[in-house]
Amino acid sequence: MGAYGEDVLSELTVRHDPRYGAFSRLLRATFDDARQEFGDATIDLLHLDGVHTYDAVRHDFEAWAPTLSARAVVLFHDTNVREEPFGVHRLWSELRESYHGFEFLHGNGLGVLGVGDELPKPVHALFRAQDDLALATVVRDAYARLGAVVAREADRELLAEARRQLAETGRQLAETGRQLDESGRLLVESQQRLEEVTRASEEQVSSLQARFLAVDAERANVQAELDGLRASKSWALTAPLRSVHRLLHGLRRTAIPSGVRAVRRGRSLAAHPVRAVERRRRPALLLLPGEEGVPRDVRDEVLVESAVAWAGGLRKQPGAATAAGDSAVAGTQPAKLVAFYLPQFHPIPENDEWWGEGFTEWTNVRRGRPQFAGHHQPRVPDELGYYDLRDPSVMERQARLARAYGIHGFCFYYYWFDGRRVLERPVDEMLASGSPDLPFCLCWANENWTRRWDGSESEILLRQEYPPGWAERFIRELVPAFEDPRYISVDGAPLLIVYCAHHIPDARRVADEWRAIVLGETGRQVHLAAIQSFGLDDPRPLGFDSAVEFPPHHEERAFMDRRGVPGVEAGFEGYFEDYLGVRHALLRRELPQYSWFRGLMTAWDNTARRGSRGHVLLNASPAAYELWLRKLVLQALCRSPFDEPLVFVNAWNEWAEGAYLEPDERFGREWLEATLAGARDGLRQFHASRGLSLEPQEAERQLRQGLRPPVRRADHPNAA
Repeated sequence: MGAYGEDVLSELTVRHDPRYGAFSRLLRATFDDARQEFGDATIDLLHLDGVHTYDAVRHDFEAWAPTLSARAVVLFHDTNVREEPFGVHRLWSELRESYHGFEFLHGNGLGVLGVGDELPKPVHALFRAQDDLALATVVRDAYARLGAVVAREADRELLAEARRQLAETGRQLAETGRQLDESGRLLVESQQRLEEVTRASEEQVSSLQARFLAVDAERANVQAELDGLRASKSWALTAPLRSVHRLLHGLRRTAIPSGVRAVRRGRSLAAHPVRAVERRRRPALLLLPGEEGVPRDVRDEVLVESAVAWAGGLRKQPGAATAAGDSAVAGTQPAKLVAFYLPQFHPIPENDEWWGEGFTEWTNVRRGRPQFAGHHQPRVPDELGYYDLRDPSVMERQARLARAYGIHGFCFYYYWFDGRRVLERPVDEMLASGSPDLPFCLCWANENWTRRWDGSESEILLRQEYPPGWAERFIRELVPAFEDPRYISVDGAPLLIVYCAHHIPDARRVADEWRAIVLGETGRQVHLAAIQSFGLDDPRPLGFDSAVEFPPHHEERAFMDRRGVPGVEAGFEGYFEDYLGVRHALLRRELPQYSWFRGLMTAWDNTARRGSRGHVLLNASPAAYELWLRKLVLQALCRSPFDEPLVFVNAWNEWAEGAYLEPDERFGREWLEATLAGARDGLRQFHASRGLSLEPQEAERQLRQGLRPPVRRADHPNAA
């Protein structure tokens, strides 16, 4: 019990003795004093949760190491806390180089370290999950949810005890209690009535806003038709007839008594109630391919309505800009599709050393093998072939393909390890040559470079560390890229994406430092976006401006029973998900109150990298991807008064993970054609939601040529 007081010991004893007294006893002592109570090789489970500095926790581990048995497991608390003076994460990283383990990331983090040589089989199974990113994510999510359940149960126990105490107090003060109950009842009823009135008012406001947009769009249509009619030859030819009609109408008004005219006016208004209602109705949307088979809760009209309600909620918040012309301004440019780009298609000395001379991503791709009946492996490139990025013409050809099929730009993965860069050649040559002329941005892949390709702590080849001064060195290296005229920006600020923003120590301070340096060097802010992976949701606590959705790193799962997959190899240890189920689950996500750039994947199959332990999404196809993309484009355009209409595609060339747009022997250019169709029809559907018509040819022209000027958007009210 260390230095805790008698009250803590008493409370713990009350809970401990009835439950565990038969085999357990409490010691009130420090770790060092308690050590003499235990013999060597006698402890199977040791939980270190004392002082959390690096030196203190290392001392505790070394002092107690002799007591650990051959089956011993050691638990380290606060492994996911990186603020000073916490140092558990440092010791955990060092010990993982010598021992197997698994780290839970929820809460403050918990490290499970296997020290003994005779660990139970379930513990070995847990440690194997650490090397499988997808499986590790599932395990972590499951335990995070179980932890939440336990916490709720503990809260219920505390609540039950509080209720018992309150009941006792109530019996002693019966009359006072009855008065309080009555007052509380009246207060609850008043609050419920207030909530009902507030909810009804909000619904009415949202409905009126939606009706206003519909009426405004219809008014614009009618005005355009009227202007066209007045400019037509038929209007000019019928001018004499209209003059005669006005003359006769004047004569009728003179001849008919005013009372009769009033009755006729009343009948005239009563004769058109349906027309008045129809003017308030939202314009009809296009019935596009695949929409009939989509679940109702993710139909296009539902996505439009939710985006309108979301925008309405932002407009009501303090400081939100509400431009009167939002409906006319939004959508004057298409959505910008940005595809993630892997630069590992040329040899580098590091890969030669670690994997063998001449290794590139194509080495992984070529060794893909079918794991079940009909499995599309290996993947074989078509017109671009097994290209080498040392040849500048390759990226030129890629850029031409991207432009032709509606891709706005590439997001290159950027590998930087405290000043050491790998796979840097394609980006450096593009910056030096100014070619190809295609927009781009960078995503810092700030995770460990490992033999498992998943950023885990096992078999680390290049460790991602954050020593003093690293933040300034890193951001200053990026300034030349930010100043390149092709660099993608958000509201004029160069966009920097970070893959594992939650790994950055003191991230908010680092974000402020980056902004200050970029502003001083370029005169512009930098827009910081965090990839939503490994449980990261809201980026604002980290000091980041926005989040980027990044399937398949998501919590919503659509697992499939392998028994329903024909011909699965006997040695296959991976798992399957349903692409259509994942698509539905992610489209149903509520729009958050922070800046959020949506993303999707073409497909997913990493068996070329992971072999029999791979993760495969079944039922992926160009048509399924096209429908998903169309809906994200539609939603992005509906939200464009507040958020840049960026949509991220995973990926342009992740061949070993089955996520690519480049032509292959099976589909040819179908993935690219689906991209163009999805972006085009999303733009057309957005226009239809405003009562406007946009022909497919005109939509494609806007996508390919980018003739529209940039959208002027209202400032997002919830930026960090």
